[in-house]
Amino acid sequence: RGNAAAIFGEAFQLLDRIKPGDAVDNSTGNEYGEGWSSYGIDNIDVNGYIRQIDTNNPETVEYDESVSYSEKIKLENYTSIRLPPNLSIYATMNTSDQNVIATDNAFQRRFKSRMIRNKLSNEVFPGKAQYNIQIDGTEVCWGKFRDWVNEKILLPENGISKADDKCLGGWFISTSVKEKDANGAVVKFEDISREDFAEKVIKYLWDDVFKRNAANNIFNKDKFKSLSDLIDAFEEMDGESYKLKGFDAFDTIFKISENEKNVLRNG
Repeated sequence: RGNAAAIFGEAFQLLDRIKPGDAVDNSTGNEYGEGWSSYGIDNIDVNGYIRQIDTNNPETVEYDESVSYSEKIKLENYTSIRLPPNLSIYATMNTSDQNVIATDNAFQRRFKSRMIRNKLSNEVFPGKAQYNIQIDGTEVCWGKFRDWVNEKILLPENGISKADDKCLGGWFISTSVKEKDANGAVVKFEDISREDFAEKVIKYLWDDVFKRNAANNIFNKDKFKSLSDLIDAFEEMDGESYKLKGFDAFDTIFKISENEKNVLRNG
């Protein structure tokens, strides 16, 4: 979440690596080939620490013969620091996290990137079990609702900035395991309670996604003027059962077309 360039400090310069086909760098007496940092940095503290881990605190560190570059690299008290080819740096970032400090392009280009797609499989477990979690007493499953609301979030006319980052993740809400198969794979989760759905999902959509006028495109704002009104209606009890029964719970809270109702129901 921090300022990545500041955290790396001068080690930032070490992220550029010698690529396959590039010339070997032997300008310092060592032979730096493919995978080594293209440039070294002078850091007496790191250099000294590496040499001090040997009980004799030698002037020169000799690598074990099993290390591929053991005969080509000598770390002496004046040797600059580079990242070796057998060191990889992996990092993850949740772009939906509002507290993350953005990394600049100069930093990003030094890493290979892979986007983890926001998908929830309805074909294999445990994704299938998560997809099919029922939202208590609504005739709607989590996966179908998530698909529907994410389509709404991505609609250009809703004017939601950074819409991709606002979409609901497959595991945005979760419950306890209810059933496993003979191999121990989860095949069913407990239902999502109305309270959990309202306090987590509805609140998120109202407060963080469909702000201001955009809320009119998904919520029945002519009936509900505030988040507390929405949550109260969704959770309200009539004796031992909910006042809004079955699909009426969603039909009352959200603006849903007839076609969308057929898709959402009995998920």
